[in-house]
Amino acid sequence: MTEELVYCKFGVEVPIENEKQGFIPVSEAQSRAARCANEAAWTTLMAATPTTPIGIACQQFKTLYGLTLGEVISGSRITPACYPGVMPVILTPRTSLPR
Repeated sequence: MTEELVYCKFGVEVPIENEKQGFIPVSEAQSRAARCANEAAWTTLMAATPTTPIGIACQQFKTLYGLTLGEVISGSRITPACYPGVMPVILTPRTSLPR
């Protein structure tokens, strides 16, 4: 482990309604988006080697996350950053998630 620090910045846009799925409750959209993020992260990290640059892994994650989320919620997309004024969620290796 190199302990290299890279900020993997991205935004997530999920429609509240679309033609394919109709109205999507916020809690359902959050749950689906989280499952897709976990799947994309797992796949990306399993393919990474000790020599994989973290920045490349970040880009691979964002690409895979976008593809996965787009399949689960039509019209979703991953953007380069959050909208101005939106408080980003920052996760670090020391972040503990609520149970």
